[in-house]
Amino acid sequence: MRKHSGHKSPVSFREVLEVGDVNRLNMKSEAWYTDRKLQQFNCYKHKFTNYKDLADQVYMGDYTESQGVAILQQIYLQFAQCDVPDDYSQIVALAYRYSIAKYKRFCRQEQRLTAELGVL
Repeated sequence: MRKHSGHKSPVSFREVLEVGDVNRLNMKSEAWYTDRKLQQFNCYKHKFTNYKDLADQVYMGDYTESQGVAILQQIYLQFAQCDVPDDYSQIVALAYRYSIAKYKRFCRQEQRLTAELGVL
């Protein structure tokens, strides 16, 4: 994992929280998305790291579901090393579970579409 732009390591999540950048950037504001800490972590993940590029590689790559899950697990283990405050460690775990569930849904949809196209 690296910074959103450039080849350096991502900035510390703790530093981003202290400066307040995750509060000023585009945080999701849907009514169902009420966990502020999760909003802050997701903002950090997308705005301060290359997470989107890495996740896109997993989704577009030719991986089995278990291989994709293992790669996502490695990505989130790297997040845990980005100086995450103790009170955010459960948030990183929650974001990981959401990410895995979303990826597994994607894999099932791909399998279903492939099976349907194979029938035609």
